[in-house]
Amino acid sequence: MNYRSDECPDGGFYISAASLLLEFRHFIDSHPSLVKIDQANPLWPKLVLYCEQLEQYPKLMRSVTLLHVTSQIDFERALFCSWGSLAVAKFLNIPEPHQRALFFAGLFQDVGKHATEPDLKRFIGQLGPPSALSPHIANGDYTHPLASSTYIEEVLPDVEGLTDLVLYHHAKDDGTGYPHHISESQLGIDNQILIIANEISDRLDRLGGHNQLVASLPSLKIGALLYFKRAHTGWINVIEPHLEAEAELTDSGRVRRVLMSKRDRLEKLISHLLAVSGELLRFDFDLQVHGLRSMIRKLAGLMADTGVLNHQLFANPELVSKQELSDIAMIFKGIPEALERCLAFIEHIITRKFDACTHLLGEARRLLRLNIRELEDRPCSIFR
Repeated sequence: MNYRSDECPDGGFYISAASLLLEFRHFIDSHPSLVKIDQANPLWPKLVLYCEQLEQYPKLMRSVTLLHVTSQIDFERALFCSWGSLAVAKFLNIPEPHQRALFFAGLFQDVGKHATEPDLKRFIGQLGPPSALSPHIANGDYTHPLASSTYIEEVLPDVEGLTDLVLYHHAKDDGTGYPHHISESQLGIDNQILIIANEISDRLDRLGGHNQLVASLPSLKIGALLYFKRAHTGWINVIEPHLEAEAELTDSGRVRRVLMSKRDRLEKLISHLLAVSGELLRFDFDLQVHGLRSMIRKLAGLMADTGVLNHQLFANPELVSKQELSDIAMIFKGIPEALERCLAFIEHIITRKFDACTHLLGEARRLLRLNIRELEDRPCSIFR
């Protein structure tokens, strides 16, 4: 990697625009599915322009350099979120200034995790521990969106919307993310694109890396039915055409029997969750209870709209085609992530010791764990 030290206030080294572009190139070329997406979405003129513009801001380039040498995972997340968000924004014809802001936001969203500026470190220290943050977000320091946005506002204040994009990159549709109470109606399409980029990145980390992009597709499709429909659809349209299609079903009978078993367990879970939602109605003022009840409503609506719990669906095997079986299997593959959110909410609610039926909540927890284990299909790889 090439570094520069000129123009840097304290003489420290930082990555050059040319080297940053090489990092993008190497990251994309290391993953066949990303190569295909890149070839279908000509973004490089924009990448060159944006990276060259960033060289005017040595402090920001130093922050990217620090991200690179401190955490390869966070650096790859930055590359994926900035490049992927730009591709989706271009596909959806988002105005050019918003495309630029999204690219910058994806690249700089996590610089607050590795801050070295004395003033910023003091500011982070004053924030204290991230108490009572959303329990369904992976464990970590969730002061970093505020720290990152504060730093960017100081260093790069002239890019409209950039600080908000960074501040809200862990927001959730139900208002339980960070910051609290920022929900879908308050998040623009560019916010939603970046939030989904981070959700995909989290998913890929669990699956084994960016070579598992195809395995994230079911969750994206379920997400499009539950929240951020336009942004999810944009992501799906950008990546799905360039992923390997799943092999055609060969043993329809066996697949049907497996799906019927999964359907029966899921039906029992949804029925129980609806009872939990009714029990917790009087506590809906609590953010986590509200988030849980919102997710239960969405899941119940999804089951009703898709009809996958309909017992008549499998009553006559001749009426269910292989494509319909594949669609049902895809829905089941995409549901575990939503169930994990419900489970995290319930774990938090149980610790709050509301005056609610603890047995009902305990049984919901058991059924959620059972269904997550039975429904999820996670290929693993040691290669990122």
